[in-house]
Amino acid sequence: MECGLRAVFFGAINSPWKTGFQRLDCLRRAGVEVRACDTGAYENGLGCGRRIWRKLTHAPFSDLEFRRYNEGVLEACLGERPDFLWFEKPLLLADETLLSIRERWPQSTLVCYQDDNPFGDRVSEQPIWRRFIDNIPLFDVHFVKRPSDVTEFGKRGAKRALLLSHGVYEPLFHPDPRPPAQRGPTIPVSFVGTALDHRVGCIGDLVAKHRIPVRVFGARWRRTWAGWRYPHRFSGPVYSEAYTRVVWDSKISLAFVSSSNRDEYNGRTFEIPGSGGFFLAERTPKHQELYEEGKEAEFFGSAEECASEIEFYLRNEEARRRIAVAGHERCIRSDYSLTSRMREALAQLFPTG
Repeated sequence: MECGLRAVFFGAINSPWKTGFQRLDCLRRAGVEVRACDTGAYENGLGCGRRIWRKLTHAPFSDLEFRRYNEGVLEACLGERPDFLWFEKPLLLADETLLSIRERWPQSTLVCYQDDNPFGDRVSEQPIWRRFIDNIPLFDVHFVKRPSDVTEFGKRGAKRALLLSHGVYEPLFHPDPRPPAQRGPTIPVSFVGTALDHRVGCIGDLVAKHRIPVRVFGARWRRTWAGWRYPHRFSGPVYSEAYTRVVWDSKISLAFVSSSNRDEYNGRTFEIPGSGGFFLAERTPKHQELYEEGKEAEFFGSAEECASEIEFYLRNEEARRRIAVAGHERCIRSDYSLTSRMREALAQLFPTG
């Protein structure tokens, strides 16, 4: 299907598990003719020594990364004029590059998508955001994740800041297609995610205090007390189809939000129900808006409540299956698909009536 729009897309797009890849694909599914530039390659210019270099220099990016990124962006901006340019988390984008694009294509709409939080509570990350925050007024539209982002971006001179939610990327997140005889959850409880914020203490309590048989897949957990004390409970990160398979193979899939990012939801909010999993998540206003508690998902507000919910639903298989099915049906009924979200974004960029 053609919609008549042309775009240039800048983001980390080298794998389907990258959310930039997913939004790019959904733009194309919505009928946009898109040229893509994988800026993720430029942001890894230092290879395995990148993290060591940053610790030694206290600089967020190297001159090599900065130069490669901006040269790559300008090189991608050759050819016919697009209707819009879509930038994903452009931390390395120079104001001179944006101004050069504006001069070359004055009628093109400059769009920035940002679901991370430049104004969150991660003090150690503040240096990486300085250039981005200075560039906020140079874009025509910012798509952001939180209502508070709309306010914060407006304070920094954003022309337009609009909400754009996550959604289910259906090619990757869908119910288990295997024949029933080949299915069957083998993991009682799982969590997929990095060790950060309050989730570290909650997972530690679940494992050590409440003896919950949770399997954790993610980075940095071996640095935590629980990861050191109970190493058999913790594995490395899983991505793409491997992540989806963990959801399929789990009786209960846990979901934590990031308090340091001031989140009320994240990708798991849609990925787990979208994959047909039982969604047990932190109780937030956004989660309660998206799913009916006790019917389409279950929520918790503490490690104790989380443990209690897990113990109940591990004993009540039929109730667990009923809620998992209802959660997936809610995704379909309310059209939580990522393609639908991207169509909404296009409608805001180019209203037809």
